Amino acid sequence: MDLDYIVKTFLETLKGVPTTLIIMIVAMVLSFVPALFLALGQIYKVKGVRTFSLVYLAFIRATPPILLILFFYSLFPSLLNQFLKSIGSNVDIFKLNPIYYAFIIYSLMTTGSLSEILRSAILTVDKGQLEAAQAIGLTSSQAYVRIVFPQALRSALPNLANLVINIVKGTSLVFVMTIKDITAIEKERIKAQEEQPVWGMIQIDNIEELTKGLSDREYTNLWAEINNIVVDEIDKHEGFIRNFQDDMYTFAISRGALQDMENNGFNVLERIRKLPSPRQVPATISIGIGENAGSVKDVSERARAALDIALGRGGDQVCIMDGESTRFFGGNTAGVEKNTRVRARVVSQAIHELMNDSDKILVMGHQREDYDALGGAIGVVSIARTLGKEVRLVLSKETNAIDKMVHVLVEDEFWKTHILTPAEAKLWADANTDGSSARGS
Repeated sequence: MDLDYIVKTFLETLKGVPTTLIIMIVAMVLSFVPALFLALGQIYKVKGVRTFSLVYLAFIRATPPILLILFFYSLFPSLLNQFLKSIGSNVDIFKLNPIYYAFIIYSLMTTGSLSEILRSAILTVDKGQLEAAQAIGLTSSQAYVRIVFPQALRSALPNLANLVINIVKGTSLVFVMTIKDITAIEKERIKAQEEQPVWGMIQIDNIEELTKGLSDREYTNLWAEINNIVVDEIDKHEGFIRNFQDDMYTFAISRGALQDMENNGFNVLERIRKLPSPRQVPATISIGIGENAGSVKDVSERARAALDIALGRGGDQVCIMDGESTRFFGGNTAGVEKNTRVRARVVSQAIHELMNDSDKILVMGHQREDYDALGGAIGVVSIARTLGKEVRLVLSKETNAIDKMVHVLVEDEFWKTHILTPAEAKLWADANTDGSSARGS
């Protein structure tokens, strides 16, 4: 049993409740006046009305609802459309929203049943009450509004409730009018979502350290083993992968395949890590994946940014960026961190991407901050301000070592209102996140 699918389908089905209720309410409202007219016409035996009512009721009750829908939604509009074209009109009946057809069809079907409910309810009121009301000077309209209808409504309530239930149940047939079965729609939506491609990049973290001093044969064998594992991982998920540098790959897989890889914890990282190495240095890879980014160019750029983040965190891990959040997997080894301009670029780009994906930002260092931690935090706050983000700096309670610098900072109006204690930061975060994309740096 696929509980996840059941839950998703149920939640999607609930989205159809407003449409069902709207059809029911509109049908009841539109049918009330005609139904009342037919009911009173039968009670007072109005010439023509009684005959029409009998014929109408016989037609509506004897015809299955699905045939009525097909007639009024398909055959009748086609004839009407042909007629309008023949008189030179540019009106296209079929461009109308199907919901309007639903209103008309269900109003017509409701009118017959509602007229009988109203007629029987009115007849339950003693005629003597109507005559008494007229005797004291009330008009027929006043007598019905003030005397008859209130009592008739009480009698009609059980039947009206049954009618409402039948209308709600009957609205399931509107899928014929291109208001499709929402269960089928949800199934197709989930399928389309799972088949949506995502873009990724893979880099061997430490190719130089792994191959330094190796012979050409040893180098080839080691690279071939890494390559076979990487290519096999993508191939078994029916993806596309190409190697464009000795240590770089680009690939594309479906979102369904990505979900499978997430469920398996991206075990490709461990497979690579367990490879025997001639230099006793474990091989590691980093993977960056971008999804939900719009165009192919956007998603490829996000994949590149995700790879940079993974590398900046030390490698041996997967970073997934979907525009709303950033997810990480792996990171079980220390990795090879290089204090170079490349690493500085990677880290700065990673911070930039994280900030761009955030609405509000909390910046904090380690507990008992020293001047290094404070200086770094101030720099990150400055970056956030430059990007136009709402940002706060959090300082722990044990700030004795930096009290002098803090006193200098709070002389500025900005820092006076943007430095928070941990307790204030928690309240600010709780008030502003609510499941949104706010992050701490």
